[in-house]
Amino acid sequence: MTVGGEVYALLALDRLSARSGLLLEANRIKSKLEAELDGLEQGYSAARFQEARKDLEQLRELGSEASVLGMAAILPMDSLEARFIKTESGIRERNRDFRFRVSTLKGDERFARDLEVCIQDQGGTIVSGESSQEGVGQIQVSVIEQPQHLEISGWVKVKFEVTANLIRPDGKSIRIRESKTETARSKEAGLEAAAEEVSKKICEQAWNRLGELK
Repeated sequence: MTVGGEVYALLALDRLSARSGLLLEANRIKSKLEAELDGLEQGYSAARFQEARKDLEQLRELGSEASVLGMAAILPMDSLEARFIKTESGIRERNRDFRFRVSTLKGDERFARDLEVCIQDQGGTIVSGESSQEGVGQIQVSVIEQPQHLEISGWVKVKFEVTANLIRPDGKSIRIRESKTETARSKEAGLEAAAEEVSKKICEQAWNRLGELK
């Protein structure tokens, strides 16, 4: 239908079917989120925490849809929001026990910089300075750049091999390795992108294995 130069379309919505489908999906995600929170309360996993955060966001989106359909009352979010916040707070409180000094042994320092940011985001503490302090762990980062052949004018392709040695105060260590091949218009742009992604992966692995550093 056209009115005053504007086109209008009528849409018929089977509200009962829409409510049924939304409720089914919401219950599925809710059960999954509750299981993830149960697991996090038993033991921390960075991957599980990120999955729980993603599922909570999906539930929020479904909650907005439920409000439009007049279903807000049957899709309560307050208890799940409160439980997630409590779990997140507990994780950050636990992570405050872990204090690290991050250094670059070889290669570009951006990987160590982004690793520090991730550790602080998760509630850990970064210690600066060279002097030894009791209870402080070390994370030593080594980066090897391997230029790759690329037949595109003006672009570069580099493989970054990154090793992080996590050394606890008693000297025992864990080694984490990650690699990323990045194609970009400049080496600088490739470094920035690779540093952010690789450092995040190293950070997640580190938190998953933090129990070994105690």
